[in-house]
Amino acid sequence: MSADEDAQLRALFSDAVADVDPADRLGEIRRRTSQRPRRSRRRPLLVVLGAGTATAAVVAITALATDFRDDRDAPVASGPAEYPGAVYFVSSTTLGPRLFREFQPLPASDDVAVRALDALQQMEVDAGPVDGDYATGWPDGSFTAVSVDDTAITVQVGAVALDAPAGVSPDLATLAVQQAVHTADAAVGRPLPVAFERAGTPVARLLGRPVELPAVRNTRVEAPVNLNDPVEGLEVGAALAVRGQVTPVAAEAVSRVSWQLEDASGATQLAGTTAVDAQAWQMTLDVSALPRGRYRIVVWPDHDDPDVSGAVDTRSFVLR
Repeated sequence: MSADEDAQLRALFSDAVADVDPADRLGEIRRRTSQRPRRSRRRPLLVVLGAGTATAAVVAITALATDFRDDRDAPVASGPAEYPGAVYFVSSTTLGPRLFREFQPLPASDDVAVRALDALQQMEVDAGPVDGDYATGWPDGSFTAVSVDDTAITVQVGAVALDAPAGVSPDLATLAVQQAVHTADAAVGRPLPVAFERAGTPVARLLGRPVELPAVRNTRVEAPVNLNDPVEGLEVGAALAVRGQVTPVAAEAVSRVSWQLEDASGATQLAGTTAVDAQAWQMTLDVSALPRGRYRIVVWPDHDDPDVSGAVDTRSFVLR
């Protein structure tokens, strides 16, 4: 296995297992995303019957039919089961525009093509990110169908996906294809090439930009550091669980992540560093002594290169 293939496998493994703990995370994601208008689905949702929480080992080996919902916070029986799906968006960094991963509640299905289409449609602007720092340029109706075999993922796109919509920045358009490739690969659970077609014919451009045929996952466009927890707007008590990852590209050079906790005025209340292990890091902060209110956690790679260390990710949360 090449170094790049190993990096892609690690990234996909992280996509799959990042939501095993804490157990209430899907509930928090669902509560946060339910507060903004959501479009109605254009097709029936398939439901996994009897699907349980997969172990990390099973996810790493099979990457099939994983369902990380928390049974203590499961949807009502009459509704579709959900799992936290990895969806990628774009944000600016000191290294230029990069991809950031956000977990959103998606309908659970044992059909990887259904999962991929659901995840891709969450990239469209009428769904989009929860975190206000992230953005997407894909218009509504960009993704219409997905098929998956052992060699590739084939994505059918609508006419609206071919040309750049008015107001879409060059940054969003440039990373649009990789945004879709990362999201589709995460849903399928392995780094397959992605072919884009319109009515069964390969397309040469998406959002006005040339398309590699087929497109393959490029980990070098991922953000140097990415927060997984807390979810945006989380309400917490005495403790704050913080987890995230560094990019596979930067993993060998980044052994620690720096962080600081800011209050609503921007003043730093807590700060420190935490160790990176296998491209991931986690910590629990005691925030019991802080006044109630809104806070922001800021993280960045502890690195000598100012461009790398200047690339941050943030989350806002409320201390109740």
